[in-house]
Parts: sequence; structure tokens; C-alpha cells
Amino acid sequence: MNIKHHFIKAFKEMNIQVIDLILEDNNSYLDAPKDLFINTLNDKFEQLKRKGVSQFDKVIEGTCEKCFVGCPGYSFMTKNDDYFDLLIEMEGDKISDITQCTQFKNKTEVTKEKQVYLYFKKDLRTSYHPSPLEIVQQKEIENAEAQFKAFENSINDLDAFESWLEKWEALFKSVKHMNLSHSFVRSFISTFYNVKSILLLKKENTLADLAITEFKTINTRNAKEVIDWLFRFKENELFYGSGFELTNNWRKTSLLVYKNSESLPNENLKFYSNVIIDVSGFHASVEFSQVYNKYYFRFYDEIQLLKNTR
Repeated sequence: MNIKHHFIKAFKEMNIQVIDLILEDNNSYLDAPKDLFINTLNDKFEQLKRKGVSQFDKVIEGTCEKCFVGCPGYSFMTKNDDYFDLLIEMEGDKISDITQCTQFKNKTEVTKEKQVYLYFKKDLRTSYHPSPLEIVQQKEIENAEAQFKAFENSINDLDAFESWLEKWEALFKSVKHMNLSHSFVRSFISTFYNVKSILLLKKENTLADLAITEFKTINTRNAKEVIDWLFRFKENELFYGSGFELTNNWRKTSLLVYKNSESLPNENLKFYSNVIIDVSGFHASVEFSQVYNKYYFRFYDEIQLLKNTR
């Protein structure tokens, strides 16, 4: 059995260790360094395994009909109709490259539904050559992140966060469209949005104070009263209350802790430790974000039913 057949067998079995051994350490695959290719492929295998798929049930030959017309390849297909279409390029007895085919014709008729695709951001690819603008943008992001890191292990008021946001807003606008294509943008974008969310504590405090004052007058055991209150203040942007978490006795200390949004994937995110936020004068906003979320999700089903009637 030659190297190509060993690779096909290992891929069919989702054996990432054997695939790692077969591929050349100093080579690139799908225009990505080998270690990045292996890690990304392993992530895809793990995703499939979490769906109850431990191997590819079928390996079906075929040919490319687009970029490398006539080039032979293989469809690796699971019982759930997930599939990879791969071209395996050889130089002598070594695999020189692997290519994903987007227009692949199999020798036998098969049903394909969910193509599994490996994607690598531009700046992580072997062929990446940054433009002068990209070099400047990456350096500016490094500066912005270094300045945010300076908030660690200190108590910072909302004015400090506001100054940081204003200083780097132009940079944010110039790179936000690159969020999906360049890895160095991801963490800065996340931090910028988190800070923007934190500053809502200042922006929405007057309305939050009104909401909390009114909330104290309603009977929380009466679902209708609570739901009416939720609808009256549904436009308040503090609904999600993201970018921070409460400390013990925050009402006495007025201190919160910065955190990354949990809803965002952790890929390429920088995590900052012990960034303390002083919210003196803005307790109503913090209180509102906690109370609103608590009762919104408690009465979520009822709210959904009433949304179209209000």
C-alpha cells in the first residue's frame, strides 16, 4: 500500500495522528502551514464525531470539473451525507498538496448535502503577502490592544473606556469588514464591541433609573404586570448586559470585571485579566441589565406570543 492509499485509509477513519505522520512537516496544504491544516482538520473531525459520526462510510472516486479539470480525486462521505471532496496531489512517493474541489463529478451517482469545508484566513495562508495598508492596520491593532492591556490590574472608570473607544473608532471602521478574512482583526473587533456595550451603562442610565423605579412598584408575582413592564422598556440597549460580570458586593464597591462576550467563538481572542470597571453613579444600569434579563427569559414564551400583537 502506497502513501496515497495510507492517507485515504487514515482520512476515512478520521485518524488525525496517522494523517499527521503521513504529511510532510515543512509543506503546506490548502495553502496553509501543515500544523494549521492538521489542527483545523481535526476540529472538523471532532465536530462530526459530536454528531455521532466516527468515520466516513464511503470513499468514491471522481474528477474535478472546474479549477483542475480532469484531475482525479475522492469524495469522503458520512452516513449523515456530510462530505469532503478532495484532490490529492503527489510528487513521487510523497503527498505534495491537498485541494478541496468545489465542482466535483463522481464516477457513480451519489447524494451530497453538507460539504465540510476547511477555511483559512488570508493572513494565515502560506501565500499571504500583506499590502502596505494591511501592515499599518495590523500595527495599529497591536497598539490599540497594548493600550487596552494597560487597563489590567487597575480600577478604570467609564471615561477611560470611552477615551479608548474614541481613539480607536476610526481604526475599527477601517478593519471591521476584514473580521472574517484576517485573523489579526478578530480580537480587536471583539474588544471594541465589548467596550461599546460597557459604555451603554453610561448612555442608558437615565432610562434605566426610570425602569428600576417603576419595577419596584409592580407585583412580580403577577405575570401580566411584569410582561407589561418588559414591553415598556424593551428598547433599552442594556438588555444583554454584555462585556462585564458582577463582583461580590458590587453595590457597595461599584466594581465590575471586564470579560469577553461568551456568545462569540474564542478563535484568536485575547483575554484580559483583572480589568476592573468602576461604575459609580451608574448602578441603575447594572441593576436594570440583571433584572430585565432575569424576567425576560422567565416569561420568554409568553413574550413571543404577544410580540405580534403589540
